[in-house]
Amino acid sequence: MKETKYMSKEYTNCLRGIFSILVVIHHLYQYSGLFVGTYIGTFLQLLGFICVAMFFFFSGYGLMFSSQKKNYLEDFFVKRFLPLYCFYAFLIVLYSTWTFLIEQEFSFTLFIQSFFFGKTIVTNGWYLQTTFIVYLLYLFVFKLFKSYKTRLLLFSICIFAYCLICHLIGMGINWYQTVPCMVLGMIYCIEKNSIDVILKKHAWVVFILCSILFAACFILSAISGIAVIFNVLYSLFFVCCMISLSYILANTPFIHNKFFTLCGNYSLEIYVTHGLFLRLIKYIEQTPIYIIVVIIGTIFMSVTVKKIYTIIVSLSEKIYKKSY
Repeated sequence: MKETKYMSKEYTNCLRGIFSILVVIHHLYQYSGLFVGTYIGTFLQLLGFICVAMFFFFSGYGLMFSSQKKNYLEDFFVKRFLPLYCFYAFLIVLYSTWTFLIEQEFSFTLFIQSFFFGKTIVTNGWYLQTTFIVYLLYLFVFKLFKSYKTRLLLFSICIFAYCLICHLIGMGINWYQTVPCMVLGMIYCIEKNSIDVILKKHAWVVFILCSILFAACFILSAISGIAVIFNVLYSLFFVCCMISLSYILANTPFIHNKFFTLCGNYSLEIYVTHGLFLRLIKYIEQTPIYIIVVIIGTIFMSVTVKKIYTIIVSLSEKIYKKSY
């Protein structure tokens, strides 16, 4: 599982930037109502789910790759899980304050629930809550077993159980539809050399085939009585499409783009802060002005929040070093 230029941290960071922008566009469509009832609107509605699928794929790939590093699993809870949860706690306070000051509303019950699982005041906070559950499952399985294949099998079972439970208790499909893409990321990490040999020779064939399967599953999700299964499948096939396409475009300026790379550096912050400004739709009637406010506000808040997250990570590492 040697890291190569393709799927390197720099490479995936650029892709994260692209998909973070697409998520913002998706939510602008949802909140503004622009293109509602059109084919463009249908595409933009689908865009959000499948972009998040890529985030889970990258996360799975990164976790599997990093698990090779010395002491990574031993340090994971303190250096990865805890700082992210503290950052999420900060977001809960930020959103609660924003809601109280801007919307003149505050729910103490929702505030408390946000620290756990199932409900959150943070726009898109479901993604972080789900990530915490997945991180704990990852830590549990990977610390107990040493074989990569055993880890992958048991982790896959845990993810399936998570999805099944979410479905049975009536959680929204966004809470679990794209989570299996994390397993796909882990599989790709383990079998990367073999997969890359196939992509080197048949990348376009893989892209076209996966595109057809993605379209078929998407159509079946709308007309089938087992839509949830096809929802998961089209998310997986979309990831396969994007990976094969990004392999094809690997050496083009489209991928090696400074703007997308910069957005990738702030992808998490963009994802979790643009919701603050999306809520202003009730106060801004003109769509162009609303879009401009969301974009400028997100840029400013992402940069600000990034500094706070960096401080949290730094403090966590200092405390960890003092304890040893």
